[in-house]
Amino acid sequence: MSFRQVGQYHGAGVLTGFGLRSTGIPKIREAMRRNGSPPPVFETDDERTYFLVRLPLHPAMIEAHDEAPVQLSDTERRVLRALEGGARSVPEIAASLNYQNRSGHLKRALERLDRLGLIALTLPGKPRSKNQKRTLTVKGRRMLEGGTSQT
Repeated sequence: MSFRQVGQYHGAGVLTGFGLRSTGIPKIREAMRRNGSPPPVFETDDERTYFLVRLPLHPAMIEAHDEAPVQLSDTERRVLRALEGGARSVPEIAASLNYQNRSGHLKRALERLDRLGLIALTLPGKPRSKNQKRTLTVKGRRMLEGGTSQT
């Protein structure tokens, strides 16, 4: 949708109560143009019952986010240390952390470590296998050695 179409929506009453000049859209578009960000994306439905503006991130912001150091919880660090000696099942990990069973806290820690690429399943095609174990990835080993990791 072009800026001209935004004006048409305003004229059609879609932006009633805001006024085209009070939307801040011209300032946003100009600021994004000046800093090299991709232009905003305007969306609506065919009935023009809503108006949505998406402001894409500047590519440098995406790169900066990807390079940000990962902060781990105490439980997450303990899980990584437990896997230093090799692959372990969830009950084995829980036992090494002195947990009586698989707590929700441990489950969340394992899910986050997996999402961050610090641990992996030994049988990725069979996540519910009774023989399933977790193992450190190269990235996970680097995290243990250096204390930080890049996402």
